[in-house]
Amino acid sequence: MANKRINLDLSMLKDGAVQEDINREYKRVAENLDDPNADNRWRKLTIELKFKNDPDNEMVMMKTNVKSLLAPSESKTTLMMLGRNGMGNLEMNELRSSARGQTIIDTETGQLLDDKGEPLQGEPADATPIDYLKK
Repeated sequence: MANKRINLDLSMLKDGAVQEDINREYKRVAENLDDPNADNRWRKLTIELKFKNDPDNEMVMMKTNVKSLLAPSESKTTLMMLGRNGMGNLEMNELRSSARGQTIIDTETGQLLDDKGEPLQGEPADATPIDYLKK
């Protein structure tokens, strides 16, 4: 095989530093693809090489830049309750039930919760569900 007159091996540039940059951005792309909260869009990995002659036109300076364009997280919408408490102070909380003032049951503990997901007053904090099938 004849000698190459122009040789460019990205893995060898700058003692492997360019390859490390490529690997780092490639990993970021893979993590973003695996993120269930990210939009299902195309991701992009860009390897940019810039060249510039020196004033004597004997040497060429090369500048590298490796970057990725990732998908953003999907936007999430929730319903907030806005009102004033008994002291007249403004409060805003996420509505955890489907309607203001509705009581919900925590499916893991069986505990009764208010519409903000807080335990009801007087409700024991460690309420365990009653197993009616237990013999």
